[in-house]
Amino acid sequence: MNTLFNNGVGDNDGNNAGNWDNGLPVAGKVAVFDHNTTDDNCTFSGDISCDGIRFDNSYAGTVDANGHNITLGTEGLDVSGWTGVVNCGGGKWSCSGDWKNNCATSMLLMAISQLDDDELAQVLAQVLRHLAG
Repeated sequence: MNTLFNNGVGDNDGNNAGNWDNGLPVAGKVAVFDHNTTDDNCTFSGDISCDGIRFDNSYAGTVDANGHNITLGTEGLDVSGWTGVVNCGGGKWSCSGDWKNNCATSMLLMAISQLDDDELAQVLAQVLRHLAG
């Protein structure tokens, strides 16, 4: 099940259920960011844990973890064609699923300075697995 960030309340808060068309991104849901957002930027005010996040290539905003932790399940992270920015802001991202990038022009910029050695190794393993095809 997907839930689309639409900034319905207008405060850009990713932890405000009113900013999602199908409630907060939680277990069993994939958070989707696309062109339908009235104000593209999303800043999380707390940790989130959901099945995955998908950025459509039409999404023009920035997603800011604002120092909070983002935990993704088996659906992982999909940036197929997206050229936007994700800012960890001191928070940590963890992902038990794949990191998907199906377009050579996609770019995902994440601050990884807060990762410990094991987490960095996991990120690098995901990148190498992707590059190996």
